[in-house]
Amino acid sequence: MRPNTIYLVLLYQLLLGSYFSHAQGNETEYGSTKLASIYAPFLSNLPQDPANFSPALGGQNFDMCCQLAINESLVIVNNTLQLRPGQTYYRGDIETLERFPTFPCYLTFNGTMAGPPEDFWTPYSWCARRCPGWAATRPKDFSNWLKPMSAFILPSLIFCLSIPRRRRLEVPGILFSKLGGAFGVLMYCLRIPLACIIVTLDTIIWLCVVFAISGPILISGIYEGLLDARAISFLEKRVNSNSLTVRQRAHLLSVVLLGNLDFEPAWSHSKIFVKELPEGGPSVRASIAEAPVDRFDTEASRKIGPAEGLASTPSLGAPYAAPVLLQIASVKTKLQSMLDSQYSFGSTVGAPVLFYVGSFIWTVYDISFSYGSFQSAHQLAFGMLWMTIPHVAIVSSFLLAGSNPNVWQGVAPEYDENLSEPFEDSARGEAATEMHLFRTGLGKTLQHMLKRRLLALNRLKSPYSPMYQYSIYKPAWTWNRGPNKAIWIARFADEYRLSTEAVAVTKEVLGSRLGGHMWFAGGSAFVLILIPVFFGALVSYTTPQVGFSCRSLTMLVYAAVQLLLILLYAVDWQKRRAIISQSLLAYLQFVHLHSTERVGVYWGYLLPLTATVFILTGLYANCLCYIQAKYWWNRMTDPGAELFWSSATQDQLYYSQKWWLPAGITGTAFLVLVAYLGWWYQKTLRARFHGLIMKIDHVT
Repeated sequence: MRPNTIYLVLLYQLLLGSYFSHAQGNETEYGSTKLASIYAPFLSNLPQDPANFSPALGGQNFDMCCQLAINESLVIVNNTLQLRPGQTYYRGDIETLERFPTFPCYLTFNGTMAGPPEDFWTPYSWCARRCPGWAATRPKDFSNWLKPMSAFILPSLIFCLSIPRRRRLEVPGILFSKLGGAFGVLMYCLRIPLACIIVTLDTIIWLCVVFAISGPILISGIYEGLLDARAISFLEKRVNSNSLTVRQRAHLLSVVLLGNLDFEPAWSHSKIFVKELPEGGPSVRASIAEAPVDRFDTEASRKIGPAEGLASTPSLGAPYAAPVLLQIASVKTKLQSMLDSQYSFGSTVGAPVLFYVGSFIWTVYDISFSYGSFQSAHQLAFGMLWMTIPHVAIVSSFLLAGSNPNVWQGVAPEYDENLSEPFEDSARGEAATEMHLFRTGLGKTLQHMLKRRLLALNRLKSPYSPMYQYSIYKPAWTWNRGPNKAIWIARFADEYRLSTEAVAVTKEVLGSRLGGHMWFAGGSAFVLILIPVFFGALVSYTTPQVGFSCRSLTMLVYAAVQLLLILLYAVDWQKRRAIISQSLLAYLQFVHLHSTERVGVYWGYLLPLTATVFILTGLYANCLCYIQAKYWWNRMTDPGAELFWSSATQDQLYYSQKWWLPAGITGTAFLVLVAYLGWWYQKTLRARFHGLIMKIDHVT
């Protein structure tokens, strides 16, 4: 036999053996029989329309859409799972599917970090044609709505209760009036739910407002905290000298505690509060030295006339007349009472922070058991966005000025025209008259009746009523507290303009340009917003598909809006400085919901509220949000506008371990750090403030 013939026979046998060995051996290249039973229940009897009801109303079913996408690539023929001829939606092979014998749409974390690649892809045009609309969150899917609501939204509602405000929706008193008999019991069954609805609505509205303008609220609070610290430092530098009088020291301390109230009538009454204190140094001496008298002994002080005897204490170094010492002791006691009557940081914010941190720890812990779950990732990101509310509550709670003006109402001096300068306009005169009537029994009764009638008429126009409607003092809106206190300090310097040291408060406390610390406060406020929002956006960004889309862009846009509001707030404050320098009264008329807050209410308000509704209801579950934002413009024709249809993929498992878990831990640690710094700051300032109270009358 010729050699060429031998070579041909050998080649034929080799090819024939290869064919039979391939046909009788591994069959994964052409199909798989062991996967057919797994895929058959999901690929059989698929409907042409996957929606449960109208897709425009949230009736789309993306689980069924995923099955339709898989059906575009795979088919079961003769009890064998095979690739459809000419299909382009699946980029892998049968062997890859056999390594993960579970239907791709319902893969879950199985304890290992091995997962299938993202092989099932469809163009956006296919999704828009076959699966339009969005998928509403189903009530039975508790993990999709109950978990974020209980872990983040409800605790945020609690935090909002500690953020001071000026107005609220008041529950009508008729809902709690007494009704006897069976009819009364029936009415209470209707009144109690109605009262709960009003309170819930009021809290939700306030939560949305805080969320919308968190930037201005934070910058105002931090600015006020800086003014508190600098005012205390200003006094501490001069406590061992006679450069400030007793009256000036006490008045500046009262400004720190009252600077969050409307300027009038609180300012005029603060002047009356310290009017009996010595205006000069300890020069009120008696001509004849007497035995020392305890300044707290009122019986002894009554026996010694103001011009006859004198009292001395070891801390003074120089004597004051006994009646003056009694007045100083009274002012000290009232200042201490005003400060100590406020709730501590731990009771208002500390305990809620612990519960909020617990929710975060549980969410982060849950991720370690559900690696690759995009729902867990987006819930964590959603919680990071809501972390803004605890930060606002922390800043609002470490300030020295209390939010309840009734504390000042209880210790404010009685108005006396002979002791006080006349008010500069009719509004101040009315406030003084109201204060005088409030101190009398008959006037108090008439005032109460009149207020009830006026409130009833006002509710016909607006359902909102003052937060403290029976006090003549009103706290400033929380986003105006910082500038409001700056005005008090500037007015203090103007009141004692003949004293060089008192005037120095403008430069040392407010800064050389009357608010130079506002920019530092703005930067700090933006950091408190940026850190949790950044990590939340990072989690959403790294949730495959990796890139910017609806959720991550929502968080970044929210941070950008708050940055804009902070910048507008700081610039607006620079404008108001010119008004202050020209006329203090012009500024007092200017302080209201000015341009910065209007921008926040009309623009920033919509974003967090819309994002919350979208996340809870499932409006983000749509084809557009499943692709990257860079493809939105040409999404119907751009070949890159694709979305994958599988879960617990290799990329999802990888990013969950690399980014989701560390981001959650970092956000939780940052919240704990901010809470601790707020606690430390308040404790330190309170201790220093108490020390200054005890040294009001200290002289050298």
